[in-house]
Amino acid sequence: MKRVKVGNVSVSSIIEREGPWRAPNTMFPSATPEKLAEVMSLVPDFAYDRAQDLLCITYQTFVLRTPRATVLIDTCVGEHQRRPPQLLFDKKPWLDGFAQQGLKFEDIDYVFCTHLHVDHVGWNTRLVDGRLTPTFPNAKYVFSRREYEHWKQATEPGFAAIHEDCVQPIVDAEGHVQPVAIRYRDVTGEHSDAPAYIGETSFMQSFWRVTGERAMVVEIHLAAPLQARARHRRELTRAAEAAIRAVLAPPAGGSAPDTRDDRPA
Repeated sequence: MKRVKVGNVSVSSIIEREGPWRAPNTMFPSATPEKLAEVMSLVPDFAYDRAQDLLCITYQTFVLRTPRATVLIDTCVGEHQRRPPQLLFDKKPWLDGFAQQGLKFEDIDYVFCTHLHVDHVGWNTRLVDGRLTPTFPNAKYVFSRREYEHWKQATEPGFAAIHEDCVQPIVDAEGHVQPVAIRYRDVTGEHSDAPAYIGETSFMQSFWRVTGERAMVVEIHLAAPLQARARHRRELTRAAEAAIRAVLAPPAGGSAPDTRDDRPA
């Protein structure tokens, strides 16, 4: 991706893997052949290799630079070995792409995980001297508390491995946990669950819900960082939840929020 600059903010990307990869009926197994053919006829050539009947999929990390911070948005698959064979990508392209950005691991201020699937958290951590440690030692990692709680209870080995390799070591590191409250509103100001993407919700269900909205407002609130050292993860979770609820609480003086059912996402 060519760097895009708007004012004093720029966005570029680091590509881990791109090109034809998965068949449409693999990505959308519940679709009938007729419906799938109808939809795929509308997909442009850059996103669908018709000769191979494969969707073109790009795994990439976005690099957001502002005068105040350097931010990574999603960290691809990474170099972890407890993954299906098809996800054991060559690691050199991502590492080379990161270096070509003129960055060192220590330069990153924030790592924002839009969600905690395998292709969004991989480079969160690296194996150093036999221990999984945060890749970006000076960064604050930002992800959803509710989704963290969901995957922390995962019992399926593949999902559990992703959490154990790429998410839990961040919380266990001797540093700080940054509670982040995210609230979504539709054009009327009402609370919206359209972006919810956990549990049994599929990618396409989430995609259609979001794109079906006329517009959406995303509010992001940062509470005060919590000291993580020597604290059990359950204690940290309770403290983070309390901080998030306090941020999203109705204002003092009896004035009501825009909706009656706001809650942290």
